[in-house]
Amino acid sequence: MIEILEVLSALALFRAIAQDVIFATLLAGSLAFGQGPERACSLTWLVAVYFWPEMAPAFGLAPREPVDLLAGSAVFLIIDAGLFAGFALVAITANRLYVLVAAAFQLIALIAIVLKALMVSLNPVAFVVLNVGSTWLALLTLVIGLVNHIRRQQAGLKYPDWRWQVHRPRTLAA
Repeated sequence: MIEILEVLSALALFRAIAQDVIFATLLAGSLAFGQGPERACSLTWLVAVYFWPEMAPAFGLAPREPVDLLAGSAVFLIIDAGLFAGFALVAITANRLYVLVAAAFQLIALIAIVLKALMVSLNPVAFVVLNVGSTWLALLTLVIGLVNHIRRQQAGLKYPDWRWQVHRPRTLAA
């Protein structure tokens, strides 16, 4: 079990750098080519992952710098709760299905943190798979959604950004 934890700790640094690079590419792509939902999701990630943890000490929570994922830090709870809340809000209002999928993946990550807090004996590998794996899947979902949006734009297809922009036929009054 010690070897697995050492491997996971070694991969944590690579994971953080790779995630930052992929997100920077997603942010640049969504600001350049995306519409409202794509930009809202990227800005949600920016605020939840990079700004909220910096504000955590103001609320009496642990600082972000020496955070151990397996310790179940309150900072990760803030990040995952912020990502879930932001994605859920966008999913409710956006005319895009992939945002709902990203919100579902973030809900899995949030549940993993709650499980870690409730169950001290939770297997660390299971926690990392649930938390980190679902966050990676959410990021991948956002990238795929942006690529599909760019393809739709290049094909010249008109697609409303938000649900309230969708034309719905009026019903006849009784």
